[in-house]
Amino acid sequence: MISFWFRHQVGLVIFLGLLGLIAVTNVFVLRRFSRFHVPHTFPRVSILVPVRNEEAVLLPCLRSLLAQDYPDFEVLVLDDHSEDRTAALLSQLSRTEERLKVMHGRDLPPGWLGKHWAC
Repeated sequence: MISFWFRHQVGLVIFLGLLGLIAVTNVFVLRRFSRFHVPHTFPRVSILVPVRNEEAVLLPCLRSLLAQDYPDFEVLVLDDHSEDRTAALLSQLSRTEERLKVMHGRDLPPGWLGKHWAC
């Protein structure tokens, strides 16, 4: 009878062998980024951020989004009737950031929830 320890070791060797086979296959099959040319123009990307009473986390979030190195994007922030300083912070930041566009939400229709309506 074959011991449990021996079967365990054989299983481990087979598993590691399969992982090695997958790695070697990937080296030859997967395409490399160097094979692709860099496009001359990039599509415009719009990032929608619905906010409501987010003054504590708003500025770090927006600053990280605006720090992206993608060449053509805009950040659309929809202020959904915030009751804290969110609107003031958005106003202040939008004066210095041309890629930031601030919108203000409309009143909720009956049966709708906030984030769904804002989006």
